[in-house]
Amino acid sequence: MPCRVTFVSSRFGKIPSGVKNAIYMEYDAYLPLLAEYLPEPLDQNSDFQSFLRNSDSLLDQIADQLLVQLPHPRSAHYLQPIDTVMQTVQKHMAFVE
Repeated sequence: MPCRVTFVSSRFGKIPSGVKNAIYMEYDAYLPLLAEYLPEPLDQNSDFQSFLRNSDSLLDQIADQLLVQLPHPRSAHYLQPIDTVMQTVQKHMAFVE
């Protein structure tokens, strides 16, 4: 399966300093791509391939952490009180519950 792997040496404030190992993954494309490169005999199972292609929230259900990137320009959000930023993020992330 073709993929791009990059070492990220700095956390950029996105994850807690106590987390020693982290993997960032773009969920939107992962399962449909995986469905194209399944090993035998799974590559013959069209139902399973279809399941992977159409399970948009499957990985969200098993993630133990979510990283939310604020929309452009992010600096505008950081200039607001933290309570306002948190309310906006919580409202946006309501789909997770």
